[in-house]
Amino acid sequence: MRESLVIDTCSDSRLRWDFGNVVDESHRLELKLKTVDFEPNHRSRLDSALTRLRPELIFCLLGNDWIDRGRECIRCLRSSSRRQPLIAVADRLSSDQVIGLFQDGITDFVVTPIRESSLVPRVWWWRSLDAARQEGEANRETKEHARLQRLLESHGIVGSSRMFLQEAAKMETFAETDAPVLVCGEPGSDAPVDR
Repeated sequence: MRESLVIDTCSDSRLRWDFGNVVDESHRLELKLKTVDFEPNHRSRLDSALTRLRPELIFCLLGNDWIDRGRECIRCLRSSSRRQPLIAVADRLSSDQVIGLFQDGITDFVVTPIRESSLVPRVWWWRSLDAARQEGEANRETKEHARLQRLLESHGIVGSSRMFLQEAAKMETFAETDAPVLVCGEPGSDAPVDR
């Protein structure tokens, strides 16, 4: 079970407790939570937590009086290349605030009272989308590797390891140029290479 990250932007202990309590009591969520506090002046702490944990989901706790700070946190998360689902958890939100949060980069939101019936379907949905995305990427990679193997074999080049095929994919790019290319390999792997 991968960890999920809870980012507390508001220091609202009641919101944190309510959220944690629902997660702890639910047997269907299967969430392992790691909580960090968001400090605008310490973005590196947030980046470090994201890099170290590589969370499957990110929950951002937003207090009513701290909505601007929460939006800053969300923009900070989305300015990086990370694309995990980002779910805002808030006490109360106006429709304009929700629209603003979506514009900033959230993928979903939950408002109080936090209930298992609102959290479980969201977690299931985002996990199923992630599984489908991973399966699609694996299928694309498999198809691309099969295409490359056929192309290489038609030129008398044999190899099927993932690393070899990743490097061979670069050959198509270089083949379109007139630039000289140096091909290197492990000792004993030398074979004639025609251009």
